[in-house]
Amino acid sequence: MRIADQKLLDRIEELEQLLGIDEDYEQEIRSVLNSRVGCTVVSKATGKMIGFLSRRMFASREAIYTVLYGNRNECDQPAIKMIDQIVWRARQALKPYGIRINTEWTIGYSMSNTDKKKLRALLDRNRGEMPAPRDHRSSGANLGVTQ
Repeated sequence: MRIADQKLLDRIEELEQLLGIDEDYEQEIRSVLNSRVGCTVVSKATGKMIGFLSRRMFASREAIYTVLYGNRNECDQPAIKMIDQIVWRARQALKPYGIRINTEWTIGYSMSNTDKKKLRALLDRNRGEMPAPRDHRSSGANLGVTQ
């Protein structure tokens, strides 16, 4: 692989981490939420949506749709109404932990800073660590990413 290609791949990975859609973060979210017996099973799409929303002030349905399905051919993309189902599933999975996803009418969805902290604390507890350092979470201000 050429050095330029590797640099591009590294940059894509960095941007995915900033947006909260990298595979490691999505898998961590799914692992924690799926560990609760009797809860809604968290799919890959739901985990990715929670990760995306946890790193932004808000996310429109269109932005969530693009993150989840933008890489598919047009004929393979589900209807945008599917986002409502994914948000519903995410709310069901987060509810036992007191974490809420808010509907912002005419804008999309959001998660309060308090709920984002609860999610981070839940993930940190699962890792058995002290709270994670504010690494890439604090560097995305220009992308609408919250700290």
